[in-house]
Amino acid sequence: MTRMVEPGIRADAAGAGAPASPEPFEPPAAEPVRWSRHSLPVALAGVLSIVLIAAVLLVPLPYAILSPNQPTDTLGSVGPGKPLIVLGPGAPVAAHTTGALQLTTVRESGDSVSLVTAIRSWLDPVEAVVPLDVVRPAGSTSSQVRQQDAQQMAQSRDSATTAAMSSLGLLAVTLKQPVGGAPVGTVVTAAVRHRAGMPDVRTPLASAATLGTVTAACRAGDTLDLVTQAGSDVAAGACPAAGKAGLLADKAPFSVTINLEQVGGPSAGLMFALGILDKLSPAGDLTGGAVVAGTGTITDTGEVGPIGGVQQKIYGARDLGHARYFLVPADNCSEARATGHTGITLVKVTSLQDALDALATIRGASSAPLPPC
Repeated sequence: MTRMVEPGIRADAAGAGAPASPEPFEPPAAEPVRWSRHSLPVALAGVLSIVLIAAVLLVPLPYAILSPNQPTDTLGSVGPGKPLIVLGPGAPVAAHTTGALQLTTVRESGDSVSLVTAIRSWLDPVEAVVPLDVVRPAGSTSSQVRQQDAQQMAQSRDSATTAAMSSLGLLAVTLKQPVGGAPVGTVVTAAVRHRAGMPDVRTPLASAATLGTVTAACRAGDTLDLVTQAGSDVAAGACPAAGKAGLLADKAPFSVTINLEQVGGPSAGLMFALGILDKLSPAGDLTGGAVVAGTGTITDTGEVGPIGGVQQKIYGARDLGHARYFLVPADNCSEARATGHTGITLVKVTSLQDALDALATIRGASSAPLPPC
């Protein structure tokens, strides 16, 4: 008789069933990788292409990124109990002011950017990609640029103070050297230009810098007198020679301190001057409660000059400072218009007086239209 066995069960000599030992398994041998004489160069070329693409995307490029920055209110504070503009003893106390007069700045990238960063910024409508030498003169170091920016900022503060005080008639113009018998320190109030066969031209001296506008109009043979506070004329000699630096000095009745760190360059001059005037104005409150931003260099005599990065400053004023108006140097207007200026009114200014006139319209004290950019 034949005995049946379950699969996996074997019969031993005694006839008892026991588990069967599994058959040993050996995986098939792996096929060796065989490189043809064509596939190896293709693979190496692929790796090399990846490396080259990465290098191109990440290699530093001589460009800088300009982006909007948070504006700073010249009527506000830079820390607890530390106003941005501080008037020294003897300054008149203005009425309480509202609104804001914002100076604007631009955030700059470092010494270089990668192609990836440049493309991203180029696609961003509020950023700009510019050659590095636009923000840093060729051959200059970071230290030299910072030093130059600090010097320009210091000059901007001084010119803003002079322009603001002279517009209110607060400066005393004095002699820095003896002239026509008048000693050093003599206060002079006007300059009189003499030209043969022509009426004399008398120009009030609101500041020492005003003398430069007088001598700029001189011709050979013209002479100049300075009028002292006492009303006497002192001969200053040939008109062009009288315009040499060092003849006159400004004497302020009180000090002005501007507390602003880590910001360089000359572009805050206009807004510094307006901030000082707001604090000195007998009526106070030049803005009428409005938020007004702006930019522009300023001279001792109040002329406003162009600056860089105006588009990013406008974006920063609108989006971060929530300003309704932006004072634009006339020479920057074409660039400023390219922003589309949606949500903010661009006002063209060529001088400190232009800015004051615009503020009068903004606060409702004047019906004159705002000069558009």
